[in-house]
Amino acid sequence: MRLVPAGVAGLHRLDGVGRLEAYVFSCPSGRRLLRDPTLVGAAFQDLLRRCCAEALGALLRHDADLARALATRPADVLYILRGGLNFGLHGVLEELSGRPCRVSFLSSQRRVERGRPVVTGDDYRRFDLAGSAVLGIGDIAATGRTLGNALSLLAAAEPGLLPPRVVVVTIGTVDAVRRLDELAGRLTGTNPATRLTVVALEGLFGVYRSAYGLPFHLDQTDFVRRGGVLAPEFRAESARDPIALLERCVVYDGGLRGFSPGEHLRGLLDYWAALCGEFAAEPELIRHHLGVKNDFSAIVEADRGGARGGLEPTARPLDSATLLAQCCAHRDRIESILDQITEG
Repeated sequence: MRLVPAGVAGLHRLDGVGRLEAYVFSCPSGRRLLRDPTLVGAAFQDLLRRCCAEALGALLRHDADLARALATRPADVLYILRGGLNFGLHGVLEELSGRPCRVSFLSSQRRVERGRPVVTGDDYRRFDLAGSAVLGIGDIAATGRTLGNALSLLAAAEPGLLPPRVVVVTIGTVDAVRRLDELAGRLTGTNPATRLTVVALEGLFGVYRSAYGLPFHLDQTDFVRRGGVLAPEFRAESARDPIALLERCVVYDGGLRGFSPGEHLRGLLDYWAALCGEFAAEPELIRHHLGVKNDFSAIVEADRGGARGGLEPTARPLDSATLLAQCCAHRDRIESILDQITEG
């Protein structure tokens, strides 16, 4: 898989997939969202919705057929509870189309059994399709199983009302896109008019594997940059942000970040406290962690004065002591934010 320009600012088309129409969209809001996990609650939700609005706006400028379909009839939206609520797609699509959406809901949980992620807890279903031209879904997708299960259940429950255009906005992984590509083939096999489009925010990430051998991580759950296909804008900013590259996960649990910020921040603080303790005992482990979780090693600080007073900035690798100090400062910042929330 590789990204090619789509002709609209920030929008990149994913080349190397089958029936799936896949894009990556990058914007300043998205880059901030996925580099600062201390954004929680309403701030996290508002920024994510802004990213969705910008991503779908770019897609509509690129895809005239989709723009016409959205202008024809009100859109349907499916929310996968509870993380999908953070995307706020019904409001975004209403703003873009000028019409209120009809909304369906599906509960879902995911856990790893015998080394494989499985979908559970999908017994709450409130499907209410209006026979629209476009169905929008927003979700964080590690493997694509939850999205695939949701669309399969929806198609089975409302076989005559599944819209011909299905648009998924996701913070997702390469694995998820591969699974959704398989689903796109099945959907078009049943109805050749169905088109499944995915827009991923900032890139398609890799998934942490236990074989990587790092402590404090969740197998087949945490998003890492290693093995991903990243927007060049996001990659460039990430390369200058070693703290973001050391996070346990690019996005963490969306349900916790949006609706249980204290629980999210306590877990985040536990991770960074353990990480700082390990790094303080053996500072060179910092570079080991950076190398395992990322496909690039351009961890630099910029000297804006340039070499010998020149106009062009220079870059140099950060030393382990500086990196450790940044890690400890980040840990302390998380603790301060958590204290503010607890006191409030």
